[in-house]
Amino acid sequence: MWVWCLSGGGGGAQDDLGYQAVGGFGGLGVYLRLDMDSLASTQAIVIGAGGAGRNSGTDGDGTAGGDSTFGLTGTYGYIGCAGGSAGVQNDGIPAAMFLTLYNPATSANDAISLARTQNPFYGYSADGLAAGSNVATTIYGGGAGGSGQPSGSRAGGISMWGGRGGFSEADGNARRNGGFPAGGGGSNDRNDGAAGDGAAGIVVVHTKRTVL
Repeated sequence: MWVWCLSGGGGGAQDDLGYQAVGGFGGLGVYLRLDMDSLASTQAIVIGAGGAGRNSGTDGDGTAGGDSTFGLTGTYGYIGCAGGSAGVQNDGIPAAMFLTLYNPATSANDAISLARTQNPFYGYSADGLAAGSNVATTIYGGGAGGSGQPSGSRAGGISMWGGRGGFSEADGNARRNGGFPAGGGGSNDRNDGAAGDGAAGIVVVHTKRTVL
């Protein structure tokens, strides 16, 4: 059988003093094949909520998305996808994200750190003044929320399977929430409005691989 596990997207940050706020990361997603005969007859599933964007008129970070999990920790087939990192204020860099998988060889969980580089597991975002672009594309995870940029609103990141990240807001341009599933919320810069919310994650289980 196949499992697509995807956590909630992070909420965007706000900073009305300059172009410094970062959009929320997209939720972390993986698509894994599991042996049905090795699984317990029932499996617990948790679906992570999207993180809230920073409230209107209050500068600061957004809220991280919720974790999504499949199975019982410490048992065969367990998948734990950490929620999308919250967007941060003042040119900050959100934390790396962790994927937790059960390792049959050791009969224990392995925590895998996924660095802030372009990768298939989640979309990441950086401040508009930082080196490089402000969003990265991804495949299985959610797209990252757009980040502050002197030229105005910036689009969120694109995901092949997950939701797109929300637009950032600058100088009155409308910010957007992340798209379902797991898109990160866009940031809010130089404006009194709220930053965008991240979208909820999803867990999909099927017994026959679908050709996409």
